[in-house]
Amino acid sequence: MTIRDQITGWHDGTETAVLNTIDRYEHVLAGYGMKLETGRDFSVFKDLHQGLDKQPVMPNFDPAVSPLDTDDAFWMTGIDRDGDIVMTQCVRLYDCQGITLACLLHDLRAFYADPARHVGADESCRVHAPVATRITGRIAYHGELWLAPTYRGRMLSDPVSKLLMALVVLKWAPDYLFGLAQPGIVTKGVAARYGYRNMQPDGIIWTRPGMGTLREWIIWNDREDLKTILITP
Repeated sequence: MTIRDQITGWHDGTETAVLNTIDRYEHVLAGYGMKLETGRDFSVFKDLHQGLDKQPVMPNFDPAVSPLDTDDAFWMTGIDRDGDIVMTQCVRLYDCQGITLACLLHDLRAFYADPARHVGADESCRVHAPVATRITGRIAYHGELWLAPTYRGRMLSDPVSKLLMALVVLKWAPDYLFGLAQPGIVTKGVAARYGYRNMQPDGIIWTRPGMGTLREWIIWNDREDLKTILITP
């Protein structure tokens, strides 16, 4: 089943350029022996995630602390010819009408459905990136992007990430799409290869008891950036 088959009902048939982009990147990944699957049940994703060589699923995609509406989030996996998962990525939509991304992150509502219930006494999230105070509206978050070691270094960052971006535009047409990236991902140019055109340090400085402090850049595209990236050949 192709990605087009899996996204029936996501569009009204007018977004020809974006659909063509989806077809193009799916074809590229198929050439590497990768079959794509999508889903909306994050308990299934969490189970699939258990056997992978990667960090535990982040709270904002963990149904134990962030139950997700099936209309507001989905996951994608890449399956190789042996039936093994070799790629993951997820996205969810936040309704930030009237508030900023900085508030959503600082209050930890980006990560927990009920921070008062799930946030530890010493857990905190500081946000110093200026752009976070300007990002508002319908905001999509792109996370859990992972490639198996055998698929790294094969120029797949571009098609994997941009395929996801195309699906996000088709499904939600958000005002912004953002991610959180470790400093090395940005300084080595990987975030740019993902297709992100804007980056600022200190997107989050997130202290979690027993897990240390996670300090990441914010990377983002606005709606016009996404159109340019996805429609320009």
